[in-house]
Formats: sequence, structure tokens, C-alpha cells
Amino acid sequence: FHDAVVDSDLALQHGYPSERRYKVLTRKAKALQQLQHYSAAKKLAGDVQAALESANPVPADKESTLKDVSLLVTDCDKRMQHDVPPNQTPSKPAAPTLPEPHSATPALSRKVDVASSEKVGRHLVAVSDLKLGDLVLVEDCLACTVLPAHTRTH
Repeated sequence: FHDAVVDSDLALQHGYPSERRYKVLTRKAKALQQLQHYSAAKKLAGDVQAALESANPVPADKESTLKDVSLLVTDCDKRMQHDVPPNQTPSKPAAPTLPEPHSATPALSRKVDVASSEKVGRHLVAVSDLKLGDLVLVEDCLACTVLPAHTRTH
């Protein structure tokens, strides 16, 4: 969740479109809540509401966001006695390691291979027995959205 806070800050600093700003602020508030920074999350809820008013979203988005913010504030109020100051953010947990990495693709387990077909596209196929809970893939997450107005510049 720490990375989500950092990514949100970067998006806001680099001119994220004002009509969608409330979405980034909501994600940041939820990440702060998960990091137990309840006072910071609650404070940001007010910024979400202000950004939402200036964005003029479709009524369903506005209603959904206001409901999310209300639930967040209620939860933060309940947990405020366990508030962790923002300067005490827990360190990022280490990613799990695969016990038997694939020789060609180290992010995959040796127990799977990548296959492709017209029917299902690219997918993983077990090449040996898998037990419930076996780790088959370890990779840092990455998410990206390029807005239509910026497709030629990013």
C-alpha cells in the first residue's frame, strides 16, 4: 500500500486530469487506511469530496465515491486510537521466493510452462502435479493507465 501512496502522489504532482483527481485521492485515502494512517486518510477524505464536487462526475460515480468515503471515515473514526503516524510507515514486505524457479522464466515455477492457443490465448499449463497453495508465479505488480488525450505522448 506504500507504493500506492507514492504512485498517487506522483500522479497528482504531474498534472493528473482534474476531472479524475477524486479517483486518485480516493485510492490514496484507502491505501493510507490500510497502512493504519487513519488520521491522514480521514483528512484526505475531505479533499476527495472537494475534488468530486469540482469534477462533476456521472451521478452513479459520485454516489459510489461518496459512499466509499463515508465508510472510510467511519472506519477511521473507529480505529483512530491505533493510528500510526505517516513517518512510521512499515517497510515493504519482501516478495516471496519461488522454491523451484523456471530456467527460462525465473518469475515462474518449474512446475508450469507458458502455452498459447487461439481459444484461450496465452496461459500457464502445469507440467507436474500442483498442490493447493503451491506458488507458481512471483512478480512485482505494475498497473498503468494512459488517458486517450495522452496516447501520443506517453
